[in-house]
Amino acid sequence: MLWYGQAIGDARSGGELMEAPAATWKEAASSSQRSRTGRPPRARHKKAAQETAQFFNAAFEQAEKTFPDLWEHLTEHGRHALVRELVDAFFSHEPEPPVAIQEVIDAWYRTLTLRRSPGYDDAVARRGKTPEELGERTYTLDELRDRLSG
Repeated sequence: MLWYGQAIGDARSGGELMEAPAATWKEAASSSQRSRTGRPPRARHKKAAQETAQFFNAAFEQAEKTFPDLWEHLTEHGRHALVRELVDAFFSHEPEPPVAIQEVIDAWYRTLTLRRSPGYDDAVARRGKTPEELGERTYTLDELRDRLSG
């Protein structure tokens, strides 16, 4: 059984892959029970992590209940972004958190309205293209003046 990172091929061994010692792969298999620091997680931290996860799950559930018309149009990434922005607004240094939260909500609904408006998809497709690339006529300043005054 070869283990990635432990299978070594070099000139000294004739270019052959050498099998890792059994203890190495067993350690790697048991590392899933360790934290990022390599130490086993503490039971009291596990409970705190579970309670924190419940808190954030509740935040997602509340957002889904509060903004159902917006929520259904969001991707998973968009839902995370909405909740993150609401939390950031709550902790912002605005005079009052509800003002900052209202600004976030307004921005998300304005964006939804814009994206659902007629012509949005066409505008996105045209973004960054020159009139020549789009096959449209260009006008000089004098031609525009004549057109607008006439």
